[in-house]
Amino acid sequence: MKFIRIASIVAIIASGLVVGSSVVASASSVATVPNCHSSQLKVEQGRVGAAMGSIGITGARFKNVSKSACTLRGYPSLQMYDAKGRRIATHIMHGASASVPPIAMKLVTLRPGVTAKFDLGYANQTGYGTATCPTSARVTLTPPNNLVPLGARWHLQPFGGSTIAKLRCGEITVSPVYAVSKATAISLTTVGVVTQCASSAVNIAASTTQYGYRLGTPVKMTASIRNTSSRTCTVVVGQNSPSFLITNIKGVLVWNNCYVNGQPGACRMSLILKTLKAGARYSATAIWDQQTGGQAKPIKAGVYSLTASFSGYKDEKTIRFTLTN
Repeated sequence: MKFIRIASIVAIIASGLVVGSSVVASASSVATVPNCHSSQLKVEQGRVGAAMGSIGITGARFKNVSKSACTLRGYPSLQMYDAKGRRIATHIMHGASASVPPIAMKLVTLRPGVTAKFDLGYANQTGYGTATCPTSARVTLTPPNNLVPLGARWHLQPFGGSTIAKLRCGEITVSPVYAVSKATAISLTTVGVVTQCASSAVNIAASTTQYGYRLGTPVKMTASIRNTSSRTCTVVVGQNSPSFLITNIKGVLVWNNCYVNGQPGACRMSLILKTLKAGARYSATAIWDQQTGGQAKPIKAGVYSLTASFSGYKDEKTIRFTLTN
């Protein structure tokens, strides 16, 4: 009888150890999901769109093609190549731009078959005149916290730099990876995202500090946009938003705020979203020194027009001022 009791106790203790060990192992496997390795992922291109001088790729993604769950957190890396496999200058910037919305960096868990998305964007040739940048034949994308890249046949032609003279090809803005479920999408569209101000909800104004200036005196200008609606919304601002254009009495362009050393230049296309509460106004100033116009001949006395506009809106404001001897 004693033997039976001891054996029973040992069996119970052993059983308890086995059960306890199993619980710990199960808890460990649930709590710790490893980082995704490149071998577990497949890269897919998202939706391509163009607006306001920028190209945006929304919802590019890494798909978990393995049979086990893994996680991703952070920014993907990207490198462009030409048709001969040679590297093309690629400058990756993290954050938001005119074509990449602000996205918080979070840990994304990928079950088998699930995707993690990311956005990227870059300036196109708009505003860069006849300047050209190379187009990639393919790219490699490296998932966050990985060293092994994944190949894709993406044709990208990113421009960059503040002017034509300072052109820097290959500037691409990339967002962190993110997960979007149906529930999240509904939340974002109804609560989380502030939409762009409608054309009917803004008022654009332009002014100069004086009605008339003497030749050689700097002309100080201001352009503003006001949210006339009862809701908070966003406008796009940056080096060329607002745009300041000065024309002579014949309608010939004399100067704009992207002129560099007397020649038409390219404004940097990294525009940003500015949030305006109901009734709020955004203003920007510019100065024309009358020496950096595009005309070969000296600026003459006469009547000139200033036209101010903001990216994304057809409406513009034009006022007149005079230059006198």
